[in-house]
Amino acid sequence: MSVPKQLIFLACLRVFIAFSLAIVFCPGSHAAEMRLLARGNYRSLIIEGPIESGDYEHFLKVVKDNQGKLADVYLLSPGGDFVEAMKIGRALRALEMGSVVPGRNSAGQPVCDDDDIPRNPANCTAASAAFFIHVGAIERTGLYLVVHRPYFAPEQFAKLTESQAQAAFDALQRDARAYMTEMGVPPQVQEEVMGTPPDKGVVLDDKTVRNYFVGEIPYQQEWRHAKCAQLSPVEAQRLDVLVAKMLAAGTLNSEEWAEYNPMDKKRKLEWACQGTLRVQSRMAAYERFFGVAPSDVANQNFSKWSDLPKYLGRTFEDVSSEERFTVGDTHSGFTSMDREATATSPEVVLLDSPSRKRYVIEADASQTAASDAFIERVRKSLTADWGEPSNFSDNNKWVWRTKNFIGTLTLEKRGSDHFLHLQVEAVNE
Repeated sequence: MSVPKQLIFLACLRVFIAFSLAIVFCPGSHAAEMRLLARGNYRSLIIEGPIESGDYEHFLKVVKDNQGKLADVYLLSPGGDFVEAMKIGRALRALEMGSVVPGRNSAGQPVCDDDDIPRNPANCTAASAAFFIHVGAIERTGLYLVVHRPYFAPEQFAKLTESQAQAAFDALQRDARAYMTEMGVPPQVQEEVMGTPPDKGVVLDDKTVRNYFVGEIPYQQEWRHAKCAQLSPVEAQRLDVLVAKMLAAGTLNSEEWAEYNPMDKKRKLEWACQGTLRVQSRMAAYERFFGVAPSDVANQNFSKWSDLPKYLGRTFEDVSSEERFTVGDTHSGFTSMDREATATSPEVVLLDSPSRKRYVIEADASQTAASDAFIERVRKSLTADWGEPSNFSDNNKWVWRTKNFIGTLTLEKRGSDHFLHLQVEAVNE
């Protein structure tokens, strides 16, 4: 049975779309940089620069390496490949991850406040393809979004006949609209996106962004509220009034404090409950997406914990020449250097002393929400390299004493989680 020529053409057209769709903002540029931002147990993925072919696979690899710990992405991009952006956006929705884009000042300009975010100031934007990624997120933060309709790379589009160009253009418009509808983008915003030529990007107005692209998607917000509600609607309204008065006046009277305190306790219980649900939902989403449950021991290089003594006695400059550490503030004469956690290793903090400035006398590593398996793997790694600990009386504290250092591993209960901390101190410093 022969295949109709029209079907062959449409199939070829789909292949053409998959390989040549692009929003050309930065000709000749490289794919987006993806790097981890770790703050305690909270991890974000910074996506900076143009979105290009291959970024979706890179994104999935980073997510999988971090085993469900990535909560959101920071989008800092002038645009790029529309097809790749849709794939990343759908993955964000399926993995129940959030997205953060730049803020906006009173003059309507993009604002990026964090140090080193972005590394290139020109990337302090979220435009075109970045918009398509952002709308896929389960929770959206930030106010600066630039939109226009997606288009073909001109050098590819020019190779088509007029009828082929019309068919390709129409297919592209359908794909874009179908995706935006899938992600809950309202029809009027879709019209603004699709009605804006590629060379005339439009910054979505503040009201539109706040109404449709800030906060959680509605079903998530209402479900978590229903699961975690402690305050009645009347109490919630009254608490908001008291909070506003406290912010304006700086205090409350005794009767108001008596009202405020029990309601504030209920609200904090709501927040804690919602935070737990977010993590549980994200872990379940990770398992659905990858077909395997996340584990905090997968991909971990546990030798990084027993490596801490190697920093002792070295200068800050020597350490920084080999690894990416950031020098922190000085408190009580002690200065710190910090290396953020990665997908495979813990956060490390190094300290000097007032008597030996910029020489490492202490090295610390930590892990929040450590599982029993993770704790046991760390303890076994330290024992394998340092020998048996010298104390056995405390199940939550292990001490290793050597000629050159003392290592102390402690386990603390923080709410429902375990906090694991290793301190290594130089002897006679």
